[in-house]
Amino acid sequence: MNKNNKTHEIQVHFMEGLIMSERLLKNMSKDFKFEVLARYFYYISTLNGFSFDDIGKEHRSFYYLISFVYLEEGRADNFLTSLICRDDVFYNKSVDEYISSVDHLWEAHE
Repeated sequence: MNKNNKTHEIQVHFMEGLIMSERLLKNMSKDFKFEVLARYFYYISTLNGFSFDDIGKEHRSFYYLISFVYLEEGRADNFLTSLICRDDVFYNKSVDEYISSVDHLWEAHE
């Protein structure tokens, strides 16, 4: 494969990722973005192995504040797009954990 074909392949893959991330972002609520970003910032800053829901309220509040700032300043969508396009491990972990925590709340409610 020559260099031009490889470059074209990378560009196509990137554009497909952008289209997918735009569709995902349109369907994400602000609350979902808020929760996922808070968890993401927590996971990139620590290696302690505790889930976000297991840390103290004061500690969680700090990450919620960062998430809030990103949303209020209009930086969240571009940031989330980059995480989705990169298939970021910490982003995926944050989404999985948030969905799991919501599932547990629904199970407890039933």
